[in-house]
Amino acid sequence: ISGIELADKISSSFKDTYIIMISSLAQENIIIDSISAGASDFLQKPFTKETLISSIEKVITNFSED
Repeated sequence: ISGIELADKISSSFKDTYIIMISSLAQENIIIDSISAGASDFLQKPFTKETLISSIEKVITNFSED
């Protein structure tokens, strides 16, 4: 299955799970589909460690607000 399908299955089964999608493809429809499937953030490869840390911090902040 695709990463988007997997994100959908995970987010449907585990409500307290946060997903950061990572892909070399950053077409607008892929990003929208990823977020719609339950991804909390989307990173395009290649990315820096600072970008990854920022994404994780964003997810943690959202987790603590829920």
